Amino acid sequence: MIAPPFNPSWREEFTALGPDAGAVWRALVLRQRQAVQVNGASAFLRQLRRLDRSLCQHGLPDLDEIARQLNAATGWTVDCRSPHATSGYDFTAFARRTVGVSTWLRHRRSFEHPSAPDLFHDVFGRLPALMCADFADLMQLIGQIGMQFPSDTLAFHQLQRVCHRLIESSLLPETGGSTPGSYKLFGASLVSDYKTSLSAHAMAQCADAYQFNALMAPSRSTAPENPVYKIPSWKQVGEDLMCWFTARKSSSRPGPLCSGTVQCS
Repeated sequence: MIAPPFNPSWREEFTALGPDAGAVWRALVLRQRQAVQVNGASAFLRQLRRLDRSLCQHGLPDLDEIARQLNAATGWTVDCRSPHATSGYDFTAFARRTVGVSTWLRHRRSFEHPSAPDLFHDVFGRLPALMCADFADLMQLIGQIGMQFPSDTLAFHQLQRVCHRLIESSLLPETGGSTPGSYKLFGASLVSDYKTSLSAHAMAQCADAYQFNALMAPSRSTAPENPVYKIPSWKQVGEDLMCWFTARKSSSRPGPLCSGTVQCS
């Protein structure tokens, strides 16, 4: 599979980051790569290792090579965007298997607490996940379904919540290794945050068992500030999503769903 021409604007954006950006990026990658080795989900770590050589090329990530690897693995393409442009989820882009990556990178003064998802969050946190075929297919399916509700505000916001919680706050079960049955970090906000990556075990103990309705529900005022979600399998999520879509379309009457299946492990 040949990747489409990659958006070259990232080179100019990188130049504008300043001379300290490479050192910030290297420090983030080296620290976080080590931090997730124990608490990261196996599915995430396998793909992170595949990107390892491209993460610190010449100080900053080699986005051309990372984009080619992602496209070869699951057919997804990378769209570089202006700072803070990736906080929402573009269902049209997801249906086309396209993911946005911010070209903004946090400064040293916001090293621990960036004001918004940045280049490190998007490249280190989101892109390895989309190299997992089952997760990548599920994200496309969510995009395809999201396009069916252009005027259904409730359905749109429910899908946005599902998308956000799966991408940012999901834990996956380990089926082998020294701790079979335990849940480990997969979501981008979890694997890209240093303090979070060191407290995965305690976090998993507090997480609720999977319920699809909980993924769609608004956050409760009494809920933890950053709740996490145990996901038993992407197959289960895909089946529940299709059940919800079938029920919802009977009242909203969206258009026919685009072809696409969820390949699950």
